[in-house]
Formats: sequence, C-alpha cells, structure tokens
Amino acid sequence: MTETSDDPLLRFRAEFPILERPTYLISNSLGAMPRAPAVYDSLATRLGAEIVAVPSPGGDGLTADEERIAEAIDNRTALVAVSHVLFKSAFVLNMAPIAEKCRRVGALLAVDAYQSAGTLPVSVDALGADVLVGGVLKWLCGGPGGAFLCVRPELRPRLAPALTGGMSHPAPFDFEPPPMRCRDDAFRFRQKSLRRTDRLLALADARELRSATPRDPCRRGGTVAVDFDNALEVSPELNARDVVVDFRPGVGTRLSPHFYTEDAELDRAFAAMDDVRESGAWRPWSARPALVT
Repeated sequence: MTETSDDPLLRFRAEFPILERPTYLISNSLGAMPRAPAVYDSLATRLGAEIVAVPSPGGDGLTADEERIAEAIDNRTALVAVSHVLFKSAFVLNMAPIAEKCRRVGALLAVDAYQSAGTLPVSVDALGADVLVGGVLKWLCGGPGGAFLCVRPELRPRLAPALTGGMSHPAPFDFEPPPMRCRDDAFRFRQKSLRRTDRLLALADARELRSATPRDPCRRGGTVAVDFDNALEVSPELNARDVVVDFRPGVGTRLSPHFYTEDAELDRAFAAMDDVRESGAWRPWSARPALVT
C-alpha cells in the first residue's frame, strides 16, 4: 500500500461489521505501510476489540514467519489481516498455514494484495482469503485512489463495503450495466516480471550490492531493492536522470520493472547508478531534505 491509496482501502476495511468475537488480530509488524496499523488501532478503540501484533522474525519487516502468525490465531480471533507481499523487501507470504488456521477456528482472513496484484498470480481461492483488497497505483498502471475489493460470495450478505464505483469495472468508460466483466489473461505478466527481477538481481550481484529481495521466485514480488552507501542520495539523482526509482530505509533503492520495461532499460538503470556513485553526482543531494517517494 502506498500513502496515496491506502485511505480508500482502509475505508473499505473499516466498514466490515465482523467483530462478533473479542479479538481483532493484525500482523502489523510484517512490513505493512505504518498507516494501516494506525487505522486498525483506532478501530479497535472504537469497537472494543483487542489487537494482537505478530512481529517479523528480525523485527525489521523484511520477512514473515507464517507458522508464528498461525500460532497466534485462536478461537477468540475475528479477523486476520496480512499483506501478500511486503512493501520493503517484496517478500511473498505463504498464505496456506494462515488460511488453514483461520478456517479451523472460524476467523476471517483479509489479504492486502496491493504489492502483488499485477505482478503475481492472485487467486482469492488459492490464497484462502475471505476478503482481498488492492490498488491500481503500484503494478496495474492506474492512478492514485483506485482500489478494488473481493469478498467471498457466501460472506457478502454479512459484509458490505462502504465504497464502490465505476473504476472497479475493466472498461469503466464504456459505462456498461451489470454483470461485471473481468479479463482472464493477466497472469502472462508474471513470467516477464520474474525475468526482469532475475536480471536486476544479477546486475546487483555483479556489483556485489546488498539486496533484501528474496532469491526464491515463489517468495518474490515485482520489486528489487539494492542497498549501498549513500543510496538515499543516489536515488533522487537517478530520478533526475529519468531513471525512476524510490528509496526505503533499511533496504535502499527500489527498482520496479513493469510489463512494458525492456532489458536495455534495466541495464541503463544500473549504468546510471554506477556513474552516479563513482562520479560523486549524488553529493549535492546530501544537503537537501531527504524525500521518500
């Protein structure tokens, strides 16, 4: 989730009248954007629920221990809310043990697919999600504020989203009446995404740069993070050279190739990175306020 689009997603979540049990469980140390746990905190106060936070193994939000999350779920749990892919490191969670435990105790599973939709196959059934939310700004080439929601059919009489709109339709400006049309050919982008991230990791390895991005393709989203000295200052200089990256503390410069990105562009990005680091072109940025995009 990004700062520009998590508000509508969280408003969706805020309206779910699911608190039939005393505990509301969120794994808010798993690399989710910090604003999401803040909203859950306010909901817990308003609804009289308890939040149980499950920390990541290193306490840094770069990975997740799915078995530990599953162990925290019990028959008091109303909702388990987790991210499919962690925003810092692109670590992909294995939802199977979490979903199985939710089914066993009767808790609902809400999956945030913001960092996975558009670059990973996202099947609500395969994930075992009762509720899946996401946005279009990251991988689906949409603008800020565009979000989507899927609720398991048998739960829909109980759970009513507060917001919906025409942008949920695959051809919103055709103004078609129901039923909804959905494309079924988006998974072809996943293989290209893996080829692109493989290439980025190889380019980073050739330069002996650190990367928190998982090497296992099954655990990897669509972003590769590379870290090195002065990555905070190098990142804005790359953007000034039309190499679009961002920076996150703890993981460094993030590169996110889309389905239209060509190999030559990845090579050019690392060539530019080499030049910025070696020439010292990053130094003027050290005197400017640090910005995280």
